Amino acid sequence: MNSQPLVSVVCTAYNHQDYIRDALDGFIMQKTSFPFEIIVHDDASSDATPDIVKEYEAKYPSLFRNIYRKENWYSQGKNIWEYIFASVARGKYIAICEGDDYWIDPLKLEKQVSFLEQHAEYSICYHRVKLVTGEKIELSRIPRKYSMTQCDIARTNYINTPSVVFRNQSSKLRLELLSQCITADYVLWLLLSEYGKIAFLPDVMACYRINSGGIWGTKSAIYQYSNWINTLKKLIPKFNLKISVILVWQLIVCECILLCKRLGIR
Repeated sequence: MNSQPLVSVVCTAYNHQDYIRDALDGFIMQKTSFPFEIIVHDDASSDATPDIVKEYEAKYPSLFRNIYRKENWYSQGKNIWEYIFASVARGKYIAICEGDDYWIDPLKLEKQVSFLEQHAEYSICYHRVKLVTGEKIELSRIPRKYSMTQCDIARTNYINTPSVVFRNQSSKLRLELLSQCITADYVLWLLLSEYGKIAFLPDVMACYRINSGGIWGTKSAIYQYSNWINTLKKLIPKFNLKISVILVWQLIVCECILLCKRLGIR
């Protein structure tokens, strides 16, 4: 790409051969008044995912700046977002879409970037999505508020990753926290909301696949709650008192739920 991209589209992929075309087609169909780049990070997939990505890269060489790993970073405890945000993405804004999710609105980037350009007080812009579980499709819930703060997101993570566009503030963010916590998306929203509010758009512009073979979705509830508790324990001392109190409350609730799960109490 000759011109500096306004947006960096970041796509993390691993063994997504059954889904990655949907993601890539969603990127390619975007109609924007500005240049954007697409960064696909293939984490040493053992299926045809990298071949499919290379096929698109060959067809649209000016759009793609891809990374093909020979060794799997996730298994080494490395956070891919931390690396890409800090060292690869060139855009003023970053959009996220994992390889098994996809966009369905060709004006998605245009709408979200236009909002952020006109509202400097916002750090994140996200929207409603379709939740896809096999053949079942539901709409994500609408939050009580269209404008949220760090306290709001600390209480409940309403945000699905393929819906997000945010300001690239990598030099300010404590990105090292991403590799310390298994729920990197929630941590990223907390970090970004230190520098601006969170905006919700009601448009349905992406599909978020649930239990499509992702590592987290295949784990048991006990595993998920145990790891969420560990994440909260790491985050509590990293934020101000107001946020820490909210996280402590979440920790107590999660520990109660985990105890019930282990005792077989519903």
